[in-house]
Amino acid sequence: MRLALTLLALPACAGLALYAAPGPPDAARPASPGNAAAAARDKATAYAQNLDFTLAQVARHYVRPVPLPRLALTALRGLYEAAGASPPASLEGQVKRAAERNELVPLYQLTRARLGNVPALDGGQDLLASLRAVTRGLDPHSAVVVGDELRRGTGREDNYGVGLELDDRVLVGPLRVRNVLPGSPAQKAGLRPGDEITHIDGRPVQGGTPVEAMVRLNGPPAVEASLAQTVQADQGSPPVELTVVPRGEKQPRKVKVGRCGFHAETVLGWRRKDDNSWDYLLDRESKIAHVRISRLAAGTADELRDVLARLNEAGVRGLVLDLRWCPGGFLNEAVQAARLFVGDKPVATIKSREARDAGADLGGDGGEAVFRGRVVVLVNGDTAGGGELIAAALQDHGRAEVAGQRTRGKGSIQTMLALPVPASGLRLTTGTFIRPGGRNLHRFPESRPADDWGVRPQEGLELRVSPELGRRLRDWYEEQTLRPGGSARRLPLDDPKADPQRQACVEELRAKLK
Repeated sequence: MRLALTLLALPACAGLALYAAPGPPDAARPASPGNAAAAARDKATAYAQNLDFTLAQVARHYVRPVPLPRLALTALRGLYEAAGASPPASLEGQVKRAAERNELVPLYQLTRARLGNVPALDGGQDLLASLRAVTRGLDPHSAVVVGDELRRGTGREDNYGVGLELDDRVLVGPLRVRNVLPGSPAQKAGLRPGDEITHIDGRPVQGGTPVEAMVRLNGPPAVEASLAQTVQADQGSPPVELTVVPRGEKQPRKVKVGRCGFHAETVLGWRRKDDNSWDYLLDRESKIAHVRISRLAAGTADELRDVLARLNEAGVRGLVLDLRWCPGGFLNEAVQAARLFVGDKPVATIKSREARDAGADLGGDGGEAVFRGRVVVLVNGDTAGGGELIAAALQDHGRAEVAGQRTRGKGSIQTMLALPVPASGLRLTTGTFIRPGGRNLHRFPESRPADDWGVRPQEGLELRVSPELGRRLRDWYEEQTLRPGGSARRLPLDDPKADPQRQACVEELRAKLK
């Protein structure tokens, strides 16, 4: 069960303002008993004032200027759509006139009141529907986020329980495992995505919901109240016994899975040791290591610092820093991870509406590099955001060669804005990155292949693979990550040569280290 509060989108809002849209004084005031008209007015007033405040923040802080009337028109169309009604043909003219007269709030209020008591608009869903329509018209990375995604976007990724996520689309029959967190009890017990759970502690899951199953899996909900102490002590509830049908098999097996506090791994090696820790030393004779960053969660830079320090002690001379399939994560973690290699040099510059000319430099405020050996950074088309930030910084400062395939070009910053609807927020693109060398990193909708965006491999180190092999490699690395320590199960990547991109990087390092 995830009790973590982290950001999935990339990069996070570190160093940027967090704007909250407070509800108006009467937004939460209950209507007088039996007074439906008063209740309707309250709903319309709350919607209008909250929408006005939030759209003002979007117009002010979005990475590119967006006219407020355009935002207002899109928001009201989204409201009509959610209510199952067609907007009037005169709506665009109404918005234009209201904007000219500074009367948008009354228009919002009147529109909401006309739609009346529609269940789909209750409980703040009217505001969320309008904002979803607005973000759809901005860019793919701006969005309304709710529930688990919001919780994952606001804090450290400490977890409690067994460490797996269920496919909540499966409402009947066995529960299907959607994700297993590396380093979790579920990973150590050998569970994998696609496995099906038929019984929990001997009781069938048939008839229950995935939410109920998660409570049964992770123990009493009361553990949440003492999560911090539990994580520190690494003590948990008694283990849970699961009856599991492994992916691709027909025969069930029973497995006991611990329940405890853990921190999901994000800095990975090339294979696990018997104690479930990672082996990073890929070529012992040449002293070459392989370090993978799966994502930039809170704490990743500290994990990486510890790993690099151990590699220094082991006399490692060369490193393949693998950022393939890294979707990014927290901005601060990306900056701190890059500084472990470039020291006090600047990592990037942020361009935003507030700092359009001068920008805001990241990094460059003191500190020394931790790892000083030779580095090859391995990237591909799924390297995005903070992963690209690291690769670009190391490339521009001459600290590493970059190999693989051109990265995605996701060099924008998202800031989370609080909303007055419980468990909801607005993720808004508020800036873009400029590389240390002055080139653009973000791929805009109008960008062409010849333009500056993303990170390109060095000449001679472009290592293309077919889409089929790329998918196969990703699957193989997931298997390698989730195989428990001490398992005798053979996997393709137990042979270092099975990954031609990594092998080419190792050969490059061997040649340079001679």
